[in-house]
Amino acid sequence: MSKNSRRNKKRTSTPNNPNNPNNPNNPKLELDQKHQTEAKQLNDIATEQATETLLESAIAVGKPTTANSDDLCTAVEQAKQAQHIFEALKKETESEKNKLEKQQADLEARISGIKEREQKQQKKQQEINNIKEAQQQEQVCLQQQAKSLDEQEQDIKNRELNAEAGFTQQRHESLSQLEKEAQILRETMSNHRQKILEERSEFEIILESKQNEFIKNQEAKRNKLESDYQKELQKIDKESLSLLKEEAKLNKKHNQLKWDIESLKEDKQSFNEYLEKSIIAEKTEFESKLHSEKQRLIAVEAYRDQLERKLRTYEEAERRIGNRSPEEVFQELESVRKERDEAKAELATRPDHNAQKRLQKLENLYKDAQQRDYEQQQQIQALKRQRDQNQIAVTELEALREQKQSLKSSNDLLQAALEDLRKDVDERIRRADGVSPFPACIAMDSEEAHQTKTSLHDEEINLKTFSEDLRQRVAYDRETQKELFYSQRDIRSFLAGLAMSHLHLLQGISGTGKTSLPLAMARALGAGDGLIEIQAGWRDRHDLVGHFNAFERRFYESEFLQALYLAQCPQYQDRLFFIVLDEMNLSHPEQYFADFISALEQEPQNRILTLMESAVAPAPDLFTEGRKLKIPENIWFIGTANHDETTVDFAPKTYDRAHVMELPRHQEQFEINRQLSPRHPITLSKLNKSFKKAQNKYRQEAEKAYAFIEQQGELLDKHFNLGWGNRLERQMKSYVPVVIAAGGNLVEATDSILATKLLRKLKDRYDNRPEDLKKLRSQLKTGFEGLQLTEKTSQSIRILDYELHRLGED
Repeated sequence: MSKNSRRNKKRTSTPNNPNNPNNPNNPKLELDQKHQTEAKQLNDIATEQATETLLESAIAVGKPTTANSDDLCTAVEQAKQAQHIFEALKKETESEKNKLEKQQADLEARISGIKEREQKQQKKQQEINNIKEAQQQEQVCLQQQAKSLDEQEQDIKNRELNAEAGFTQQRHESLSQLEKEAQILRETMSNHRQKILEERSEFEIILESKQNEFIKNQEAKRNKLESDYQKELQKIDKESLSLLKEEAKLNKKHNQLKWDIESLKEDKQSFNEYLEKSIIAEKTEFESKLHSEKQRLIAVEAYRDQLERKLRTYEEAERRIGNRSPEEVFQELESVRKERDEAKAELATRPDHNAQKRLQKLENLYKDAQQRDYEQQQQIQALKRQRDQNQIAVTELEALREQKQSLKSSNDLLQAALEDLRKDVDERIRRADGVSPFPACIAMDSEEAHQTKTSLHDEEINLKTFSEDLRQRVAYDRETQKELFYSQRDIRSFLAGLAMSHLHLLQGISGTGKTSLPLAMARALGAGDGLIEIQAGWRDRHDLVGHFNAFERRFYESEFLQALYLAQCPQYQDRLFFIVLDEMNLSHPEQYFADFISALEQEPQNRILTLMESAVAPAPDLFTEGRKLKIPENIWFIGTANHDETTVDFAPKTYDRAHVMELPRHQEQFEINRQLSPRHPITLSKLNKSFKKAQNKYRQEAEKAYAFIEQQGELLDKHFNLGWGNRLERQMKSYVPVVIAAGGNLVEATDSILATKLLRKLKDRYDNRPEDLKKLRSQLKTGFEGLQLTEKTSQSIRILDYELHRLGED
C-alpha cells in the first residue's frame, strides 16, 4: 500500500462527531503516552505470531524422513526454542494488554467524573434559576398588594365625590341635617383616610425592609453560588483543557499506531508471501538433498559391504600369516624367490631326478608364496583405500572434480568476455579521441542563436508602474491566448523576492498556478526559463545534474545542466533566467540540491559547480579549468511544492534561505489590457539598479519592519520557542524596500516576512495554547492598526485564526 493511500485512510474519519469510533477525539480510542512503545511491541509480537504459525508449517513439511540430517534436526530444535520464546512473549503481551485496558478504564472513569461534576454544576445553576424565579414571583405579589390598596383608596375618593354630589341635590330640603351628616361623614372619611395612609406607610416600610432583606439574602446566595460555579467551571475548564491536550497527543500517537498497524499488515503479507516462497524453495531443495543423501547412503552401504568383505579376507590372510608383518612376508617371499632362482640355475646345470623333485617342491613353494603375496597386496590396497576414504568420500571427489571443471569452463568464458570488453573499450576510446564529453554544451557554443546578444530594454525602471505593467503582461499570453490572474500583492512579493534570494519556494494546493507563475513572469520579463520535473527517487546531485560514463567517455548532460549552461551564453548573459523545479519536494532537496543550497550562500564569484575530477579536452567554452561551471548571477531557482502524503517537508534551513510564497486558492479577476505593445527583454543590470535604489530610499522603513518583528521576539521566544538570526535582517533590508517601491506598504511587507519566515512554524503544532495565540493575534492587530491591512488580507492573522479554529477557539 502506498504512502498516499495510507494518508487518505487517515482522512476518512468524521472529526466533528465525538462518538464516532474513528474520531481521534473519542476518549475510548486514547492510549497512555508512556505505553506507545509497548503498543509497537504488540505489533512486533503479532508479526512473530504469524511467523511462528508459518514456521511450524515449514517444520512439518520439511521434517526429514531419516535420522542422518543433523542440520534439519538442529533447525527443528531452534524452531522449538523459538516457539517457547514466542509463548513467553505471548504471555507478556497478554499482561501488557491487560495493563492497557486497565489504563483505558481509568481514563474513562476520569471522563465520567468530569461529566458528573458538570451535571452537578448544572443542578446548582438550576437551583439559582429557581431562587431567581421565586424572588420575581414574590415581587409580583407585593406589586399586586400595592395595586389593591391603590384601588381601595380610589374607591373611597369616588364614594366621597358621589356623597358630596347627593348632599348638594338635597340641600334645599334639609340643609342643617345634611350638613351634620356631611360633617360626620367628612370626619369619618378623614379618619379612614388617615388610617389608610398610616397603614400604607407602615406597610411600605415593612415591605421595603423585607424586600431589601430578601434581595440582600438572595444576592448573597446568588454571589456565593456564582462564585462556586465559576470556580468549579474554571476547574472543569482546566481539566478539560489538560484532557484535550492529552487527547490531542494521544490522538496523534493513535493515528501513528494505526499507520504502523497498516504498515505491519503490509509487511506481514509480504513476509507471508516471501516465507511461502522460501518454504517451497527450501522444501524442493531439501527433497533434492534428501534424494541425493539417499543415493549417497545406498552407495556408502554398498561400499561398506565391499569393505566388510575385504576386511574378512584381510582377517583370513592375517590369520594365515600369523603375527608376521608385511615386511617379514616380503622378506620370506624374496628369500623363496632367491631359492627358486638358484634352484633353476642348479637344475639347468644338474637336471637329475633329485633336482627335478626339488624344483617341483620349489615351484610349489613359489606358488604358495605368490598366492600369499597377492593376498597381502590386496590387503595393503584395501588399507590404503580405507585411509583415503577416511579423508574424503569418493562422491565428494567426483563433485569437486566436476566443480573444478565447471569453474575452469566459466573462467575461460569470462576471460573471453573480458577480452571482448577490452577490445570494445579500446575501440570506444579510439573513437572518442578528440570528442568532448559534453556534446550538448559544445553544440551551444557553436549555435549562432545562443552566441548572439539580443536587443534589451535599457530604460530606467520605476518599480510601481513596472509591477502594474508586469501584472497585465503576466495575465495574458498572446501566443496561447491563455489568461492568468494573480493579485498585485503576489506580483510585488515575487518581484521583491528576486531582490532577496535566488531560491524561491511557491506553495499552495494543486491548481493555484504555482508552476504557471514563474513561467509567465519569464515571458513577461523576456527572461529565459527551463522546466525540470523532479522525480521521487532522486538521492544525490547526479540525478539532477547528470553523470560521467567512463567507458563511453561521455557526460550525460541533464536538462538542468543544459539550462544552467544556456543561462551563461551571450544570448542570456544580461537577462534573467528562471529554472523551475516542479514538484521540488517529491524527494529531499537537501540531498539532490545540497550543492546549490550551499553555493547560493557564497559570494557570486565563489559559486562554482565542479562537474569532473580532472580536466577534459576539448572542454566547453564556459568551463573553467576544463571541469568546473560557474553558477551565474542571472539565474534563479524556483521550486514548486505541494504538501500531501506523496511529498516530504523542506528542512528549516531551506525555508530560511529561500523566498517563500503561499498562493491562495482563488484569485480575484480583473480587466486585462490586451493591447499592450511588445517590448525588449528586461536588462538584469537595470533591474538590479532599481532594486538598489529602492533599498537606499526605504532603508528606514526596512529597519522599522525589523524592529517590529524584534518587538514580538519575547512573546514568540517565550511562548512558542521561535527565534531567528542575522540572515532575516539582511533579507528584510532587501525585500521590504522593493515591496514599498512597487506600490505596497510597510505592513504588507512585514506581514509577508512574518507569516512565511516565522508564523508558518506554528502550523499544526500540538503545544500551541489558545491564550498565547490570542495574545499574539491582539498584539499584531494593534501593530497593524491604521495601516489598512484587514484580517482577510493579513497572512499572519489568517495563520493564527487557523490555529485557533483548529484548537476549537473561534
